[in-house]
Amino acid sequence: MNDMIELTSSKRFQGIESSLLNTLQGNGYTHDFRLQKNNKLLCLQNNKIFTGEKVKVGLADLCYDYNTHDCKYVHTIDSACGIKGLLVAEKIYLPDREIIGKVIEKYNALTKVPDMDNIFPGFNLLARKNPAEDRILVRFKDKIIPVLHNDIALFFLEHELVQLVTFDGRSYFVQRSLEDLEKHLGINFYRVNRQSLINKAAIKDLSTSFTRTITINLKCQCPHKIVVSKLKSSNFLDWLTLNPAA
Repeated sequence: MNDMIELTSSKRFQGIESSLLNTLQGNGYTHDFRLQKNNKLLCLQNNKIFTGEKVKVGLADLCYDYNTHDCKYVHTIDSACGIKGLLVAEKIYLPDREIIGKVIEKYNALTKVPDMDNIFPGFNLLARKNPAEDRILVRFKDKIIPVLHNDIALFFLEHELVQLVTFDGRSYFVQRSLEDLEKHLGINFYRVNRQSLINKAAIKDLSTSFTRTITINLKCQCPHKIVVSKLKSSNFLDWLTLNPAA
């Protein structure tokens, strides 16, 4: 039976890069779970269905899937009947709103960018003397990557987490609020609503409705429809006609 579980797990996680997978499996998380449409969990080893209130879910890691070329979330699943396993999903699995805060806290701990002054003494002082920034530091796997402002198409907020999307389709989570980003990104970026901050260069065209709202069509993929309210429409159009910042 253990050989069957090991074979199933090995095949299911092929292409997933996560240093924690083997450790978690060695700690007893030997079953594999798959998310169903009704937000329930299916255990692949015994075909049992579990509802959110019957399991304890933890966010263990953010990893890269070389098969689908995108990021995946590794969750630990502890069931009430003693079955322990892993769920790898494209989004953070939230079976119960009460655990949202704990999941976000764990995610922040996994992706926290260290204080650069601890790595390069004097870095923060230098940054204060030269406040103009042209890039953002993001965490991806075990690396810290600088992303140029000109390469960023938009930022959007989902589950209280800010995600950055580049023109070439890459996406990263950012440990900064949209309010803070809005202050430092300059005139080429506009806060169109509570969830979205977009780069002027990312706008393909606009669609209007009889309610005077504006829908922004982007040059890149975005998981959400971006709508400018009628209260902001005039200001948004004024910003759109301004020359790009030097």
